[in-house]
Amino acid sequence: MSSYGEVVLPDREWEPSLGAIHLENDRSRFRVWAPQARSVEVDLQGRRVPLEPREHGTFEAVIDGAGPGALYSYSLDGGPERPDPASRFQPESVHGPSMVIDRRFDWRDEGWSGFLSKSTSCTSCTSARSLRRAPSRR
Repeated sequence: MSSYGEVVLPDREWEPSLGAIHLENDRSRFRVWAPQARSVEVDLQGRRVPLEPREHGTFEAVIDGAGPGALYSYSLDGGPERPDPASRFQPESVHGPSMVIDRRFDWRDEGWSGFLSKSTSCTSCTSARSLRRAPSRR
């Protein structure tokens, strides 16, 4: 366990519960929180798949053929397509379809010491001109 002040953080990776989670191969789990909706579908570029209602207002499905790179959006109660509010990537825009990503990444940054080394100091330079009082308006 590592600690930050009074907060104790577990030594495990955080796992998101909402959004599109790539599981393996071309299989992903889609979960969205939509407590007011009666039905939710995920649209995979024209292929609509209904999500099953779960507890606490969530809807979920595990879908084959939806691996990394798959574009998707949600439709609530047969309405217009909407991006995933828990999306990890919006390749076109915040209004366009979301994309399934592979979250696994082999980090290779053991030697990185941060932005500033001990021999580097950070200073802020301010022009004396910017400190003058603004002229009064009469």
